[in-house]
Amino acid sequence: DIALGAIQVFGTFLSIFLGVNVVNREIDRKTVYSVLSKPVARSGYLLGKILGLWAAVLFSLGLMLAAFCLENLIISGPWGAILFETFALMLVEMLLLASFSVMAGTFTSPVVSSLMAFTLYFSGHLSRELYFFTNKENNGVFLNTAGRVLYFLLPNLDKLNLKTQASIMQTVDLGTVLGNAVYGVVYALIFFLVGVSVFAKRDLK
Repeated sequence: DIALGAIQVFGTFLSIFLGVNVVNREIDRKTVYSVLSKPVARSGYLLGKILGLWAAVLFSLGLMLAAFCLENLIISGPWGAILFETFALMLVEMLLLASFSVMAGTFTSPVVSSLMAFTLYFSGHLSRELYFFTNKENNGVFLNTAGRVLYFLLPNLDKLNLKTQASIMQTVDLGTVLGNAVYGVVYALIFFLVGVSVFAKRDLK
């Protein structure tokens, strides 16, 4: 469980810090102007950036998976489908965070984008607790409504977290895993589409 937690922390930082700089770095270096001066649509440009980022995240997680498997072999640890399902959903979460980070980077600075992405990460993993806290009777109508809206609007990242099950080698239904993976991919695509819409209207001058 410690190893999986460490991998998730590293992957989260990697996805966010690479994502928030994908667009802003090229704007600061002025290289974006030479690319967009060619017959390249902004949507195509952003798609290429996100696909490149996804590939980098996939490669990094693949290396960490290989290291995890090697360590497990050395210590004669347990094996099971749940381990690979955990990594699969971890990958989906990282892609989701990367997409959100790129989206945030299309209209804010890297610092603000990072804060937004980490807020999404923590609120996503605490969504049930936040929903319970904001829906207490003495909180008032506004806080209750805001809690419900945020709960249903923001992704529930606990759906992509199987570390607890993996630590005790608890089997999880494949249908649940696939459903949760689709859930995360849909959010990643939504963030990409929002990023494309914002970037298309951004004044780069």
